[in-house]
Amino acid sequence: MKKLIAIALFSSLYSFGQNSIDLKSDLEKLLKSKNSNRNSWSTCDDDNSFFNKDTIYFQTKLEMYKCSKAVSWDFNSKNSFVQNSRQWVDGTHATIKSRITHDYDNYKLAVKNKIGKTILTLYRKGQEAESFEVIDFNSTQENKVITLLRIKTSP
Repeated sequence: MKKLIAIALFSSLYSFGQNSIDLKSDLEKLLKSKNSNRNSWSTCDDDNSFFNKDTIYFQTKLEMYKCSKAVSWDFNSKNSFVQNSRQWVDGTHATIKSRITHDYDNYKLAVKNKIGKTILTLYRKGQEAESFEVIDFNSTQENKVITLLRIKTSP
């Protein structure tokens, strides 16, 4: 029985490490794909809580009819993006009001494995701005869902 528990524990630790490597690899493939110049990760922000949420669910093909506001990371290269806020003003999603982007809306990102976790770090003007743990990455042919957990930093 003790051997069975030890094997189960070792297997779960091994698979956890593999998942971290797989997550990093999957994200890097997505960022390097031929469509990366048109790649956009979006999330609903109807309650204006994007900057306060611990867990964020980004999608590459957000079903816009499910939300009236969204935050998007619009990639302009494999490791840099502009953060945009959008609001649909007519209920049909035909009219979009988008906030004007500024220099501080431009980010670079790095994907790294640290202690069995996949970490996505954002940099603004060369300074670390924010970090997220990649919790999950689900991919279908039509959509990819990236689940991020915001890493709180001490003040």
